[in-house]
Amino acid sequence: MGEDTAPTPSDNADLPDAIRAVTVGGAGTLAWRGPGGGINQTSVLPAGTYAINADRILATGTTATDLTGWV
Repeated sequence: MGEDTAPTPSDNADLPDAIRAVTVGGAGTLAWRGPGGGINQTSVLPAGTYAINADRILATGTTATDLTGWV
């Protein structure tokens, strides 16, 4: 993959760099805003790596923990 970052979920702040994948260490839901502004949310995800395009991981709707974003 590429560079990794530890995204902090926020309803107001964009990520320093948009990500193209996220690794979830602790199972839970994930909510994010895509580069076009669309809001997306999953049901409960098990630990693993998922392809997403995001410029923000939202605090509201995200219960997954130990997140790693891939630039």
